Amino acid sequence: MTIKDEIKKSFICMVSENEEKMTISSLCQRLNISRKTFYKYYNDKYDLIHQIIYDDIFEYLTYLSKIEGVKADDSIFVLTSMYTRIYENREFYKKLNLMETNLFLDIFYEETYKLNKSLFTKEGKEEAEWEYQ
Repeated sequence: MTIKDEIKKSFICMVSENEEKMTISSLCQRLNISRKTFYKYYNDKYDLIHQIIYDDIFEYLTYLSKIEGVKADDSIFVLTSMYTRIYENREFYKKLNLMETNLFLDIFYEETYKLNKSLFTKEGKEEAEWEYQ
Protein backbone atom coordinates (compact mmCIF):
# COMPACT_ATOMS: atom_id res chain seq x y z
CA MET A 1 0.00 0.00 0.00
CA THR A 2 1.35 3.43 -0.95
CA ILE A 3 1.70 6.33 1.47
CA LYS A 4 -1.11 8.08 -0.43
CA ASP A 5 -3.40 5.11 0.26
CA GLU A 6 -2.28 5.04 3.90
CA ILE A 7 -3.23 8.70 4.27
CA LYS A 8 -6.72 8.01 2.87
CA LYS A 9 -7.16 4.91 5.02
CA SER A 10 -6.07 6.72 8.20
CA PHE A 11 -8.34 9.66 7.49
CA ILE A 12 -11.31 7.31 7.04
CA CYS A 13 -10.42 5.57 10.33
CA MET A 14 -10.13 8.87 12.16
CA VAL A 15 -13.52 10.05 10.92
CA SER A 16 -15.07 6.67 11.73
CA GLU A 17 -13.58 6.78 15.25
CA ASN A 18 -15.26 10.14 15.85
CA GLU A 19 -12.08 12.13 16.08
CA GLU A 20 -13.25 15.53 17.22
CA LYS A 21 -10.38 17.56 15.87
CA MET A 22 -9.61 16.44 12.35
CA THR A 23 -6.55 18.35 11.26
CA ILE A 24 -3.69 17.67 8.90
CA SER A 25 -1.38 17.75 11.93
CA SER A 26 -3.35 15.07 13.78
CA LEU A 27 -3.48 12.92 10.66
CA CYS A 28 0.27 13.28 10.09
CA GLN A 29 0.97 12.54 13.72
CA ARG A 30 -1.11 9.36 13.55
CA LEU A 31 0.83 8.22 10.46
CA ASN A 32 4.17 9.47 11.74
CA ILE A 33 4.76 11.50 8.58
CA SER A 34 5.56 15.16 8.04
CA ARG A 35 3.08 17.72 6.82
CA LYS A 36 5.34 18.11 3.80
CA THR A 37 4.69 14.44 2.93
CA PHE A 38 0.93 15.01 3.19
CA TYR A 39 1.11 18.06 0.92
CA LYS A 40 3.12 16.09 -1.61
CA TYR A 41 -0.04 14.08 -2.31
CA TYR A 42 -2.92 16.43 -1.42
CA ASN A 43 -3.47 20.18 -1.58
CA ASP A 44 -5.44 20.23 1.67
CA LYS A 45 -7.95 18.27 3.74
CA TYR A 46 -10.72 19.00 1.23
CA ASP A 47 -8.65 17.63 -1.64
CA LEU A 48 -8.15 14.44 0.40
CA ILE A 49 -11.89 14.16 1.09
CA HIS A 50 -12.68 14.76 -2.58
CA GLN A 51 -10.25 12.01 -3.58
CA ILE A 52 -11.74 9.56 -1.07
CA ILE A 53 -15.26 10.16 -2.37
CA TYR A 54 -14.14 9.94 -5.99
CA ASP A 55 -12.21 6.70 -5.42
CA ASP A 56 -14.99 5.10 -3.40
CA ILE A 57 -18.00 6.04 -5.51
CA PHE A 58 -17.11 7.55 -8.87
CA GLU A 59 -13.92 5.92 -10.10
CA TYR A 60 -15.65 2.67 -11.08
CA LEU A 61 -18.65 4.52 -12.49
CA THR A 62 -16.39 6.73 -14.60
CA TYR A 63 -14.67 3.60 -15.89
CA LEU A 64 -18.08 2.09 -16.78
CA SER A 65 -19.16 5.26 -18.56
CA LYS A 66 -16.22 4.94 -20.95
CA ILE A 67 -17.14 1.43 -22.07
CA GLU A 68 -18.87 1.51 -25.42
CA GLY A 69 -22.52 0.58 -25.06
CA VAL A 70 -22.80 1.55 -21.38
CA LYS A 71 -24.80 4.71 -21.81
CA ALA A 72 -28.33 5.78 -20.94
CA ASP A 73 -29.66 2.23 -21.40
CA ASP A 74 -27.57 1.06 -18.45
CA SER A 75 -28.25 4.04 -16.18
CA ILE A 76 -30.16 1.89 -13.66
CA PHE A 77 -27.08 -0.32 -13.24
CA VAL A 78 -24.86 2.73 -12.84
CA LEU A 79 -27.16 4.32 -10.25
CA THR A 80 -27.50 1.05 -8.34
CA SER A 81 -23.72 0.72 -8.22
CA MET A 82 -23.33 4.28 -6.97
CA TYR A 83 -25.94 4.03 -4.22
CA THR A 84 -24.64 0.63 -3.14
CA ARG A 85 -21.20 2.16 -2.51
CA ILE A 86 -22.74 4.99 -0.51
CA TYR A 87 -24.87 2.57 1.52
CA GLU A 88 -21.90 0.28 2.27
CA ASN A 89 -19.97 3.24 3.72
CA ARG A 90 -22.92 5.18 5.10
CA GLU A 91 -21.49 5.57 8.61
CA PHE A 92 -18.34 7.22 7.28
CA TYR A 93 -20.34 9.57 5.04
CA LYS A 94 -22.73 10.49 7.88
CA LYS A 95 -19.84 11.36 10.17
CA LEU A 96 -18.02 13.18 7.39
CA ASN A 97 -21.10 15.28 6.70
CA LEU A 98 -21.40 16.15 10.38
CA MET A 99 -17.74 17.10 10.49
CA GLU A 100 -17.78 19.18 7.30
CA THR A 101 -21.34 20.35 6.64
CA ASN A 102 -22.49 19.76 3.06
CA LEU A 103 -19.00 18.93 1.82
CA PHE A 104 -20.04 15.40 0.87
CA LEU A 105 -23.07 16.73 -1.01
CA ASP A 106 -21.05 19.39 -2.81
CA ILE A 107 -18.49 16.85 -4.01
CA PHE A 108 -21.21 14.32 -4.81
CA TYR A 109 -23.08 16.81 -7.01
CA GLU A 110 -19.89 17.90 -8.77
CA GLU A 111 -18.84 14.33 -9.56
CA THR A 112 -22.38 13.29 -10.52
CA TYR A 113 -22.51 16.17 -12.99
CA LYS A 114 -19.24 15.03 -14.57
CA LEU A 115 -20.48 11.45 -14.73
CA ASN A 116 -23.81 12.45 -16.28
CA LYS A 117 -22.02 14.57 -18.81
CA SER A 118 -19.90 11.58 -19.73
CA LEU A 119 -22.87 9.21 -19.90
CA PHE A 120 -25.26 11.41 -21.79
CA THR A 121 -23.05 13.56 -24.02
CA LYS A 122 -23.90 13.10 -27.64
CA GLU A 123 -20.98 12.83 -30.02
CA GLY A 124 -20.01 16.10 -31.67
CA LYS A 125 -22.44 18.35 -29.78
CA GLU A 126 -21.67 21.14 -27.41
CA GLU A 127 -22.94 21.05 -23.83
CA ALA A 128 -25.49 23.77 -24.53
CA GLU A 129 -26.93 21.62 -27.31
CA TRP A 130 -27.21 18.31 -25.42
CA GLU A 131 -28.94 19.93 -22.45
CA TYR A 132 -31.92 20.67 -24.68
CA GLN A 133 -32.10 17.41 -26.61
